[in-house]
Amino acid sequence: MKKHLISSFICLCTFASGLHASLTIPNNAQKIECQIQPVAVTPQGPNIQKSPPGTPPGRNTLPHSPTKFSTSSNWSGYAAATSLSNPSSKSVTNVSGFWTIPRLSPSANNAYTAIWVGIDGYKSSTVEQIGTLQNWISGAQQNFAFFEMYPQGAFIIVGFPTNVGDLMGAEVSYVGNNTFQLLLLNATHSLYTIIPFSYTVSKTALRNSSEWIVEAPSLNNTVLPLANYGSVTFSNCFATINGTTGSINNSHWKNDPITMTNSKGQPKSVPSNLGFGGTMFSTIWKNQ
Repeated sequence: MKKHLISSFICLCTFASGLHASLTIPNNAQKIECQIQPVAVTPQGPNIQKSPPGTPPGRNTLPHSPTKFSTSSNWSGYAAATSLSNPSSKSVTNVSGFWTIPRLSPSANNAYTAIWVGIDGYKSSTVEQIGTLQNWISGAQQNFAFFEMYPQGAFIIVGFPTNVGDLMGAEVSYVGNNTFQLLLLNATHSLYTIIPFSYTVSKTALRNSSEWIVEAPSLNNTVLPLANYGSVTFSNCFATINGTTGSINNSHWKNDPITMTNSKGQPKSVPSNLGFGGTMFSTIWKNQ
């Protein structure tokens, strides 16, 4: 992640109607203003003095490099693409899914986990993603909403509710002119926000894969300890690829279940088989 000076931006989230291909906003849901806070990182770690209390460490996402055994050092979940070896560029226009913010189990050390949906990263060097961070810091759980247009830095969505047990929905859509729409919904509280388009432009995004991921965040290219999240269930998972909207296992594309492993090849987080017509799966924590 690039080093950022901390500054606060109060951003009125703009809504572009008609852009939701898969995630339906409830009629009673309220769009809220969001405060966008870049995460400051120094070679020694997060710049606490310039960060608000509880700010998580900077994320430097290491794009997943799949192997023939479908493993990753920091990703666990599913990816979908036209081909697992050579996916078509500009094929993915939408990805969406839901999950519930887990209650972390205590750990002796600080530990971290990110849950998100996104486009790219499976076979590309960019990732367009939005979701939640659940960290165990100094003996307590901290939750945050975040988004990232990797390789640009991560941002915290300050003030968006992220309580244990809240049902979250997220969607990433390509809307044209190198611009993506990143939407986050808290279905429990009937609130949603859309990241301003000024933050979501990428001229290098290949748009060749879609993902539903539990991640061990990284700092300075080092994977951090994975918080014990128990299990996380993704539901209502859909993607739009080459104009077709379907579940993770739609016959028009391929899907890859990704197991997170440590340097010894031992599993850290494992995805289940797909259920409910390919729209649901769980990931299970194994170790840090």
